[in-house]
Amino acid sequence: EKAKALKLSNTNFDNCTGLHSDDNYTTCREMAAIMSYALENPLCKELLTSYKGYSVGNMYKIYSSWYSQRFSNNPRLSTVTVTGGKTGYIDESGFCLVSYAIGKSSGKGYVQVIVGQPKGSGLTESLSVQDVRFVYDNYAK
Repeated sequence: EKAKALKLSNTNFDNCTGLHSDDNYTTCREMAAIMSYALENPLCKELLTSYKGYSVGNMYKIYSSWYSQRFSNNPRLSTVTVTGGKTGYIDESGFCLVSYAIGKSSGKGYVQVIVGQPKGSGLTESLSVQDVRFVYDNYAK
């Protein structure tokens, strides 16, 4: 329903888990639009870009360290500071990553989506991160 409200005509989700369904589909462009929309919500932005954990109803601890571990202080990124994102993996789509970064000189926000990295050795995730670095370093300001 939200995808339709956002006029994302190439996106449909029939479950909230992200697990495979023939009726779950999107494009990189529309996933970037979803991330951009989520970043407009203060709570979502805080959760997606936080290095610290959050308690929800004193029952759950939300903590995602993917970018703090992979982009710690962004030592290899010359143009941006990666501040958050979300990973995903299922056999049908491969390893996926949507990330958010802020240009070091411009202050401009960037959203990048990579998809389809094959399941493989322990290098798959690190190679995906290398792809993210390459795109940001060569195309962001």
